[in-house]
Amino acid sequence: KANYPGYNYNRALTYSYVGGLIGNTNSLNPTITNSYASNESFVVTAEVDAYSDDDECYYTITHNYGGLVGTENVTLDNCYRYSGTDSNIELGTPTSLANLKSVNFITNTLGWDTEIWLLENGKYPTLK
Repeated sequence: KANYPGYNYNRALTYSYVGGLIGNTNSLNPTITNSYASNESFVVTAEVDAYSDDDECYYTITHNYGGLVGTENVTLDNCYRYSGTDSNIELGTPTSLANLKSVNFITNTLGWDTEIWLLENGKYPTLK
């Protein structure tokens, strides 16, 4: 298109937030404590460029994805993510799946209560 005054040729639009625990917080800046996400994989589609006749501008549609959270608008305190998950938001301390399935890690590092959680080495915690 010709260069018209006020025409926006390049405007980014981020519409996708994917996370093992939280996708998007809508800029509320929550604090998450003593948590983890153990997802080994998830699928996120590639970036897409598109033109909108309605707005007369180009959009770059991007995706934010992380093993723990899909947004940077969050405060993490003692939170972990599986180190093998592909991420472009790398918040949370990376750790192994073995740790995430360890009674010692869950009780001593995360401080989870054995009165609430059924814990067995080699398995993920479940509520009692």
